[in-house]
Amino acid sequence: MKQLLLLFILVVGTEFTIAQNSITDAEALLLTAAEGDLYEALPSGAIYIGLASGAYQAFDTNMYKTDGTLSNNRIIDGNNFNLHFTSINEFRSNATKSLLYATDNTQINTTAGFTQLWGSSGIILYDATTFESSIWTKAGIKDTSGDFGTAGQILSSTATGTNWIDNSSANAIQFFTAESAAQQDWAQGAEQTVATHDKTITKECVIDIDYVFSYLRIKPGVGNPQDTGGYREIHVDITGTSVKNNQMSSLANTYGTSEGWATCAAGRKYKLSAGTYTFTMTAYGDHQCRTQAQNSASYGWSFDITATPLNI
Repeated sequence: MKQLLLLFILVVGTEFTIAQNSITDAEALLLTAAEGDLYEALPSGAIYIGLASGAYQAFDTNMYKTDGTLSNNRIIDGNNFNLHFTSINEFRSNATKSLLYATDNTQINTTAGFTQLWGSSGIILYDATTFESSIWTKAGIKDTSGDFGTAGQILSSTATGTNWIDNSSANAIQFFTAESAAQQDWAQGAEQTVATHDKTITKECVIDIDYVFSYLRIKPGVGNPQDTGGYREIHVDITGTSVKNNQMSSLANTYGTSEGWATCAAGRKYKLSAGTYTFTMTAYGDHQCRTQAQNSASYGWSFDITATPLNI
């Protein structure tokens, strides 16, 4: 009996509520609404809320059917779900600042037309950037120092950046030389640097290296009189963008007191890529020796390098 009584009250109460808040679609155009009351217009089923003026204001909880204004900051928590927008004619965002972050890939794709990026102060790309198609520049290109270069110059790599250089300098044959300018004594049992060239080549080159080391064996602490026989070794180290040690080694021997002079000489060509290199000529021997100035009749040394660009 109690259950039947509760059911009767629920049905009657529901009918009373619906009857109180139901209007016809025609009545929705009148000014008979009570402020704050909700109304269902029949037969359309549209929902209205009563205004102080008596008007029926259409009430819709769907944010995509009406415009609105934020009254405070809002956050949408995706809760690890996806948010997709489809079949949108134009998607526009007008903001003082726009930030887009992702922990994985970020893709901007246009299946037809252009993808345009504008920045009144410029566009900055951080980290390595890969272009999988052609690049069309309608303005100048700056090098690492911010220069646009001048007409006819070419953009050359410096190994750590770029630099606009004259076209002729990129294709020029470069020659570097060092030679003995005075008498020098060379130690026994110690490797010593004879000469060093620090050079930068801006494109792949054939490097032709030649050296001569003509010497007189001397007796320790005495000078010109020869000591017992021995050997003298010369070689070249190449360090930098590529490393090649103990190159072009040559060895000369002298025998007893009857032969005090000898010469180490070698020449070789290398193909090196663009970069900065150090070429070092070193000497080692088991005896002391002496070299003279290169312009003397004998016993001088020289260290020459020629860099010839490939595909001039």
